[in-house]
Amino acid sequence: MKRNFHLLIIAFIACSCGQQSKMQTQDGAMLLSPIGETQNVVDITPYVEDVNIILIKDTIGNLVADVTKMVIDNDENIFIIGNMTPLTALKKDGSPHRQIARRGRGPREYIRIEDIALSEDKKELLLLDGVRVRCYKITDSLYYREIEPKISLPFDGIASATEGGVFLFNTYPPNLKDLQKENPMLYLIDRDGNVNGEFVNREDISFTIANITQGKNSYLLRPQNNNNVVWRMVGDSIIPAFEIDFGAENIPKSYYFEQAEQNLGKYMSAPYYKLPIYFHESGKFLYFKAADATTEHNYLYNLDTKNGIRWVDVPTDRSTIMMMGADESYFYYIVQPMALLDYDTVAEHGAMQRFIVNKIKEEVAQYNLIENPLIVIIRFKL
Repeated sequence: MKRNFHLLIIAFIACSCGQQSKMQTQDGAMLLSPIGETQNVVDITPYVEDVNIILIKDTIGNLVADVTKMVIDNDENIFIIGNMTPLTALKKDGSPHRQIARRGRGPREYIRIEDIALSEDKKELLLLDGVRVRCYKITDSLYYREIEPKISLPFDGIASATEGGVFLFNTYPPNLKDLQKENPMLYLIDRDGNVNGEFVNREDISFTIANITQGKNSYLLRPQNNNNVVWRMVGDSIIPAFEIDFGAENIPKSYYFEQAEQNLGKYMSAPYYKLPIYFHESGKFLYFKAADATTEHNYLYNLDTKNGIRWVDVPTDRSTIMMMGADESYFYYIVQPMALLDYDTVAEHGAMQRFIVNKIKEEVAQYNLIENPLIVIIRFKL
């Protein structure tokens, strides 16, 4: 189910067109109205200050097939996982970091990684592996600990909490018949596995895609209902960080259950903006992605001015270039080799696709022989 939902939501993902302003927002959240506050662009070049291309070098026998999650530590080390890619740790130049964890059934090994995060001090890598959290010191191969939550739920998202604890996210209840019950989705678990908090009641359909992303010195939980509130996990609590306002074009409450009749295709093709996703922060900039019934939109905000730009992705480019992470200065894109090999210079392409592909072709010799994805990092200016 998780894989199918991943493919479906990548095909659509949520945002933009006619708008009405809100007078109020969730307490403390920054209200963003993308339709009126961003301008559509077809050329990214004027908004780029710097670009670096990172080639993923020998990954100790592991070919990086895909990337579903990326986190970046204070030393710019990059940690990635994928549906078919084991945990891969890279230095900032793309060369291998030491092997922090192995897949297997032995001591300290993981079986299947649902999600990854960094500890509050960014010194530990946290792996959500089924019913437990495995904690590895990034610079000390002898250090290891586990957290076994004292609650049995199919968790699929993780973020760090205070004093060695974690937040764990549960997209689907154990019994799918309970999807419409307002049970908590986010749990605060201390280092001993005790449940110390419950947050964000389930109200509408959700997906196991990019629920939690790495923000600025914290983690962000993307919207889980039509209020479009983005939550920031800080210490042992959550606070509203942003609220995305699509005005009259926002999808109605409980649309999936009440109007789409629990038909995913009908829900995704509805003429509304839904489920903003892939939230990343770099310096004063915020990026997220969303889609209407037919078009994927990318949004880049300057949070100081509350203005920004937006650009669209076209269907032929879908899933080959994805924003996956950020640090204080750069946004990190994963570029699949097929984005280069299958690029048709005559066909229509999205603005970011054109910019990144042309930049790689200009700067990377024999780009057509590359097997691993590339990482392109971009510093924007607005």
